[in-house]
Amino acid sequence: DSMSYTYRQKEVIPMQIGLHAPLGHRTLKEYVKRLKQSEMSMPPYETVVQQLDLDLIQKNSKPQFVYHVNTNAQRMLTFIPELMGTFVPKQLSESWDDARQFKPDQVMKIILGEEGLTYTTYTVPFVRPKSQKEFKIKEISTTPEIRKISDRLNREWTLMNWKILDQTLEVYCLPTPQGFLCVNRASFLRDPHVLEISQRNFVDYFLSEYFVHTPFWRLDAFRDYLQKVPNVSPVWSDVDMEWQTRNLKITLKTLGVSIEVPATKSDMFRIVGGMTKLLNQEQPIWMAFGVDHIVKTGGKLKWCTVAMEPPDQPEHPSMKELQKTAKTEKAIKAAKFSFKQGGYDIKTWSYCNPIEIKAKNKTVLPKYTTVLPYAANLKFP
Repeated sequence: DSMSYTYRQKEVIPMQIGLHAPLGHRTLKEYVKRLKQSEMSMPPYETVVQQLDLDLIQKNSKPQFVYHVNTNAQRMLTFIPELMGTFVPKQLSESWDDARQFKPDQVMKIILGEEGLTYTTYTVPFVRPKSQKEFKIKEISTTPEIRKISDRLNREWTLMNWKILDQTLEVYCLPTPQGFLCVNRASFLRDPHVLEISQRNFVDYFLSEYFVHTPFWRLDAFRDYLQKVPNVSPVWSDVDMEWQTRNLKITLKTLGVSIEVPATKSDMFRIVGGMTKLLNQEQPIWMAFGVDHIVKTGGKLKWCTVAMEPPDQPEHPSMKELQKTAKTEKAIKAAKFSFKQGGYDIKTWSYCNPIEIKAKNKTVLPKYTTVLPYAANLKFP
């Protein structure tokens, strides 16, 4: 796992949030150098990461964190942060709906940060060279134009447009289980018709390829979100969650696998996704391929997982290590089932690692050298 977590307010807090996005042209060229073209069975993706501002909690009465670029760095208006938003550890009211609200003044406050945005007249036509200057924008008093716009996955983004001097500041926002996520860009287009076409293309050919790189979410927030905001992620849409007596039943729909585990509403879950091809299909699809679960027992935490490995993926080094460990470690439960829609067998492993909490507000890490059994009951098709 490449994401880091900290323990604050008696909750596990992700220290960054990210988007899965197709590799950019330059990164893709580097990727091709490392892998032969014949080994690239599907389009490679990368994760665009943004750090959480963990100190904001001390300046804000609401129990929430924001993520954005370093606000102390000089940031040009033209190069505003691509990714920003909030993460709310606990409910702000009786429901999670309040945590997912994004108000224009709150969004703009996160974008401006403490230092504001730097603006230069070098980009403005008809300004004499000796009159060109740089200055800070620390407040934007204009009211944005707000409308809804859907991408190719039928996800409904809220688009806010601010007119700032000769530019249009565009902010596209989606709710998440515990907060919201926004993708921003600046445009020099002022003609309304051309601007609308540009925004439509940006949504169709960029935002449609983005989805949230899954950190852990509280179970009560995640289940509520899946019911109220469908289709926000192709991986999350491939999952059903329901209570069965004292257990939680998680169904990975495309695989046809159900996983029953003991859980409470404050436990944290994430769904692991992957891309693979089904029989008689040329294009790979995103689907759910495993579950991670942070179990709370008293004052202790465990990181539990149901890991799966499809054979059409290049074997990851961690999977090779897991196969070796499973041969000697009895706590690791290994199994294999036939995935008929894909036409191949899939290997699974389920186990837990204890989580070390060294100090408050410090990074928490699973203790990988200690393996514990995971009380997960897997049912295969």
